[in-house]
Amino acid sequence: MKDDLFEEIDKYKEDLPKFDRTISDVKKYKFNFYQKFAIFFELICLFGGIILGNIFPSCGSSKMYSNYCTVTEYNISLTISTWFLGFIVAIFIFGLGHIINILGEINNKIKK
Repeated sequence: MKDDLFEEIDKYKEDLPKFDRTISDVKKYKFNFYQKFAIFFELICLFGGIILGNIFPSCGSSKMYSNYCTVTEYNISLTISTWFLGFIVAIFIFGLGHIINILGEINNKIKK
């Protein structure tokens, strides 16, 4: 029974794509405006997160009975939050662009 299962898997398995082949496939793909905007937006969020982490530092230590912050540190939580939210928004925008590409291809095939 086990031999049959492994033979079945060997019959249908495919090799993982090579890196060079994957890069050439991506170069053939044409991005529309939404997809280009999503990539640009993600780059802005990456740099913006670093800048926000520096502009709004977190308090490393404070005096015992006051709200005065004696040591400030880089705000890594704000940076990661900005990166995560930017990534989620960029995925939605990129997905919208991909749906528009698919609908455009369907429209072109229907016209033929």
